[in-house]
Order: sequence, then structure tokens, then C-alpha cells
Amino acid sequence: MRKFDFINLIEETSVVLAAAEKNQSNALVCLRARFLRLLKSGKVAQLKQVAAIVGITSKHASALWKKYRQAGLASYLTLDYHAGVSRLSVTEQAELLKKTESGFRSQREAIEYLHDF
Repeated sequence: MRKFDFINLIEETSVVLAAAEKNQSNALVCLRARFLRLLKSGKVAQLKQVAAIVGITSKHASALWKKYRQAGLASYLTLDYHAGVSRLSVTEQAELLKKTESGFRSQREAIEYLHDF
């Protein structure tokens, strides 16, 4: 297994990483900051160890490390999740909303209504 010198490879100080962790309201971003802070501290020597501490898989830990090394801290702490795009047009959404206000008699009726779109 490859060994990394995380203390020197992570450019930010432990103080900066602790502040990034503390100032996050999003749990996933907080986990990412904690992940780096633990590696920077020197208390863990392998990605597998820090993965066990923060509760992620070794594969996920490797992906996070790769993302940090390629993109830097700012991009690493930014979630790249984008919500899905609706398959319904604005008109269809308005029709569906209007129909839901009057209600469906059953779940089956609602499903059939959606299939007819």
C-alpha cells in the first residue's frame, strides 16, 4: 500500500481546516473538512484509517483524497450536486398541481394520471 506524507501534502494548516470544519452547516462538507484535518494531524497514517474514523468506505476516502489533490481546498469543499431536471413542462406541472388540489381517490388513480402525461 502506498504511503503518503499527508502532513506535507495538505497545504492548509490544521487551524484553517478546523475552522473550515466548524463553520460548515452542511454535514457532507463538514465531513470533508474533518477528513483532511485528521490526515493533517498525523494521528492517522493511511486513508483506510481515516475512513474508518469518519465513517466512509476506503474507496470513498481515496476519491476524496484525489479530489482534494486535483482541485484544491475551495473546490473540494464545494458540493457538485445538481438537482434533476423535471420531465414535465411548466404547463404540465401546473395541470398536475391543479389536479392534486382536487385530490386523487387512490394512489393507483394518481399513478395512472401521471402515466397519461
